Amino acid sequence: MSMAQAAAGGPATRDPSNAELEGERGQPEKSSSPRVHIFGPPGAGKTTLAAVLALRLKVPHFELDAIASEMGWDSDFNPILPRDERIHALETIVRNHDGWIIEGSSTDWADAALDAADTIVWLDPPERAALARVVSRHVCESAERVRSAGSARKTISALRHQRLRDFKKFVGYTHNYFRSGSVKVPFTRAASITHVARYAPKILQFRRSLSQLDVEHIVEAVQFKHSRGREIIGNSTSEYAILHQSDDIPEFYDHSMYGPGTYDAFIWRVQQKFILDAVRPLLTKASRYLDFACGTGRIMKEIAPYVGETTGLDTSQTMINQARSTLPTANFECTDLLSDGRAQQARYDLITAFRFFLNTEPEIRAPVLMTLAAMLADADARLVFNIHGHGRSALGLSEAYRRLRRWPPVHLMSKREALQLISDAGLEVEACRGFGLTIARLYRSRLRGIAQTLDAAGAKAGWTGFFAQDLVFVCRQAPIKSTRWAAM
Repeated sequence: MSMAQAAAGGPATRDPSNAELEGERGQPEKSSSPRVHIFGPPGAGKTTLAAVLALRLKVPHFELDAIASEMGWDSDFNPILPRDERIHALETIVRNHDGWIIEGSSTDWADAALDAADTIVWLDPPERAALARVVSRHVCESAERVRSAGSARKTISALRHQRLRDFKKFVGYTHNYFRSGSVKVPFTRAASITHVARYAPKILQFRRSLSQLDVEHIVEAVQFKHSRGREIIGNSTSEYAILHQSDDIPEFYDHSMYGPGTYDAFIWRVQQKFILDAVRPLLTKASRYLDFACGTGRIMKEIAPYVGETTGLDTSQTMINQARSTLPTANFECTDLLSDGRAQQARYDLITAFRFFLNTEPEIRAPVLMTLAAMLADADARLVFNIHGHGRSALGLSEAYRRLRRWPPVHLMSKREALQLISDAGLEVEACRGFGLTIARLYRSRLRGIAQTLDAAGAKAGWTGFFAQDLVFVCRQAPIKSTRWAAM
């Protein structure tokens, strides 16, 4: 029995409306079981994860490859089954099953699953990791064929040249997935990002091989999203959000972290000129400005005089109360951006997001930046954010010492990781500057004057981005590049 036939024969638990399969044009009907869509490149571990989730969540597991292979594959690993028939088969699965796990690499014909899913898991390993898994899988399959061959002739057949030739082509197929301009595969990583960007609030991204802890997190996230009918990202289940609900957090930020003479206060003072020089020429009294994760309003206070409308958004009411006392004329919203569709519809000429991306969970970073990028008003709008723990800074060197002493690690992020997030969100860097060549400890010693001199000089030099602790990125919408999708 074919996948399409099996799907059609499944129990029709509801009569879906057109809105169910129309994504952001309508909300899917509430199901009694979780719905999860998993996508990523070959070798990402999609099938393995799907099988585990299906067992844990007690829902059926379907593979896009099983649908696509109904009529086999051509020499370039493209499915022969017409695209319309694949879409129809997938829609039938979504319609006839209350809950499911659906996984596959292709995204351009998977809108039915993407629209209806409670959670979308994006397995996004580095190319070398994906290729290693592809090679490992081939070796294991070949070893199993040899073991079960039973005779010399069958052993030779199991290792025949055609299998090796197909394997070599598939390695090239996987390699081309990571090439943004490739036309040799029906989908690429860049094309997939463009296609799923509108689903950002539902996406959990993993840029590493999954651990057992990651699997447990995914299970908990799926169950929470399904039971609550909203996104887990950014709400009280986030460690970052929990930390910032404390009543003493505003006092800590304003008087301890950014108090007089502190490292953070000095770095912020030298950052202000760079930020204002970069965005002030673009702002008018008609400009709309959003400070995401606004905290106590430190960033807003400096930019508000140059714009017509200022909005601060944070998940902590305690922080917002403090910010409102500083800027009574600004608009404030205590909400989770990724689950607040109304907030996502707003458009701004300038968006800032400071001390957020490093602090929050890695799987939340990409969806948040994608959502903020979509909220930029036009090509002249700018998004400014920072990474206050650059891995190649003095702070990164101190992390090696912390490991030797078995102290708790600090959060670090490389410039390459930040640039990848920016690219994935459809943005490009207009300007980047590094701040903070020294470390905070020196500001609490007799060397504070020397440290301030070094940091002030470094803030004026463009090359400090290689070694600075705090990187500030000024981003704009990247030009839209035409991507060739195979006629599938």
